[in-house]
Amino acid sequence: MPAISQPAPPDAAFIDIRGVTKSFAKGSIRAVDDVSVTIDRGDIFGFIGYSGAGKSTLVRLINALEVPDSGTVSVAGRVVSRAKESELREIRRDIGMIFQHFNLFNARTVAANVAYPLKLANWPAKERAARVAELLAFVGISDKAKAYPAQLSGGQKQRVGIARALATSPQVLLADEATSALDPETTREVLELLRKVNEDLGITVVLITHSMTVVQHLCTRVAVMEKGRVVESGDAHSLLSNPRHPATRRFVQSALHDRPSEQVVASIRQRHAGRLVVVSLAGGGESGLDLSGLAAPATVVYGGVGEVTDRPFGSLTLALGGDEVSAARAVEQLRQRATVTDLGTASKPQLDPAWSISEEGDQ
Repeated sequence: MPAISQPAPPDAAFIDIRGVTKSFAKGSIRAVDDVSVTIDRGDIFGFIGYSGAGKSTLVRLINALEVPDSGTVSVAGRVVSRAKESELREIRRDIGMIFQHFNLFNARTVAANVAYPLKLANWPAKERAARVAELLAFVGISDKAKAYPAQLSGGQKQRVGIARALATSPQVLLADEATSALDPETTREVLELLRKVNEDLGITVVLITHSMTVVQHLCTRVAVMEKGRVVESGDAHSLLSNPRHPATRRFVQSALHDRPSEQVVASIRQRHAGRLVVVSLAGGGESGLDLSGLAAPATVVYGGVGEVTDRPFGSLTLALGGDEVSAARAVEQLRQRATVTDLGTASKPQLDPAWSISEEGDQ
């Protein structure tokens, strides 16, 4: 059986998941189905998808809380997918984890919660105390050292969880729906703290989430999961601004509602007889989309815009005025600046390919 010290293949990434499958209930439920993903050192990598997609199981394979039925998982050049029981403690010192519901010891103070993994690692008491003080200052709750979890807000509890996960100076931090139990303002604060963990400490962060907010504000790369498989992966902005798989399109649509449905377009046509076009910000560059100087007047009649890694993405639906020649010229101008879907006019309508994608995803 491979040991933790066994080297990974020489071409392996920092986290290398190769052909991994994991089933439960005697094989009747395949939670992870032949997944291969690579994560680079320093990434903030998000596994996204809806409940039951297999995200949590896949992440638990990274820190050996689950063992794959087949395939391999390597972290920092070490094969961990079949590590011996005696080696698991060493593995988990290098891979911190935070949880949706915090998983704090209610009978221990904040300081004692953070010190717990250090105590397991046999750190001397004086060094433990210094490390705990350092971590509580880093996460911004030094004044809560003697408090108990019941006396803390949700955001403060998650800060304790992050401090505890960082105690043994891991190379990887896993976050399992870490902001799902928090309100929007606290969510943003925790996400900024995770960004600080990544940038200041150089820790690779791996998140699982079904929240577009988490992806928009934090992730550099993402993998979309559905029914245990990774259906699409890549740079966060490129993937979400130009989704190709129905699952990714539904994920983006659920958050942005940026493209009108066929029924909405029919309603818009009652007010705008001219040409309708959907303009994607995927090709709009760092600063968005320039609508100046078009050959025909353009009115925004539908759309949704967000940001990923500080770059805009989404789409705008425009109603173009003027005669047909001017509108056609305006469409060509727009195509030089962005990706355009021409929906035609009320008399000569055209279909949006995204409608068929939506229908496919609903089956």
